[in-house]
Amino acid sequence: GGPADRMETKRRSAKRWADGLVRPRATGASRVPAGERLAPSGSAIASFPRRAAGFVIDFLLISTIYFVVIRLVLGDAPPVVDMTRLDGSILRFVAIQTVVRVTYNWYWNRRGWSPGKRAWGLRVEGADGARPTLMRALVRALAGEVSTVFYLGYVWASWDRQGQTWHDKAAASWVVRDRPAEQADGGAPPNP
Repeated sequence: GGPADRMETKRRSAKRWADGLVRPRATGASRVPAGERLAPSGSAIASFPRRAAGFVIDFLLISTIYFVVIRLVLGDAPPVVDMTRLDGSILRFVAIQTVVRVTYNWYWNRRGWSPGKRAWGLRVEGADGARPTLMRALVRALAGEVSTVFYLGYVWASWDRQGQTWHDKAAASWVVRDRPAEQADGGAPPNP
């Protein structure tokens, strides 16, 4: 246990984390890496780092849309709300933010991917491997609001055996890798 050993352990840990983020592990004859977690459909469950990277992209897009909608709805109102005053302005900001997030998430959940997920070669599916139905997409989007409480629902996926967030569990959905067969044995994430 000297400093060199601790440094080597940290290096290996960082490499394992990065492997899950930027490149798939080697595959066997089944085209699924050894030790890979599988969704009920047999698809490989997405790693937490890939999901987090996709989340960042979607978060930036939702934030951009939110600020555009705020300007359209509230005009020249100040972009910062005085949280010390409990009046209608706080409720309007929260309502607009919630509507934007739920609408964005429902729209993309219905398609089975979001721009962030697509950029990282991920998709959303049900137990049968199909993209979410209209109702399942809505349940997932609404439950996603609960997941945003301190982002605990999202972080939950990092230690959940099925790799599911709270909103995945509520909608009986899984985020899986969506790679063509030629990508299954290595390479960069597919281009959208």
